[in-house]
Amino acid sequence: MAALEPQVAALVGKDASVAADVCSAPYLLERASLTLLCRLDVETLQSRGRERWEQPVPSAFSAQRLVVRTDCPNSGSCVARQLEIAQQKHAFRLLGTVGPFAVLGRDAVESEPAR
Repeated sequence: MAALEPQVAALVGKDASVAADVCSAPYLLERASLTLLCRLDVETLQSRGRERWEQPVPSAFSAQRLVVRTDCPNSGSCVARQLEIAQQKHAFRLLGTVGPFAVLGRDAVESEPAR
């Protein structure tokens, strides 16, 4: 499994639910709550042999954090549309960028207190 950079992990928060693009998701698989921003367009894959993640996932906006890789070649325009909607209609804002990762959120996520 790919390891998430510590700076990105700090922006995401330990217990935050996450929606991610297809390139960021492998770094977040250990999350209790992970969904994709966009689904694979199976019709395009079958008819043209192209892997495009172009089907929006409306439930992605219920996540506390959105994580994307700005260099993801498979995202297409769906992720850009989802991020625009998140910022315009769901009060997400850019929390920060680290290398190719961008993290958006609505509010602070509190981690569980240490025991």
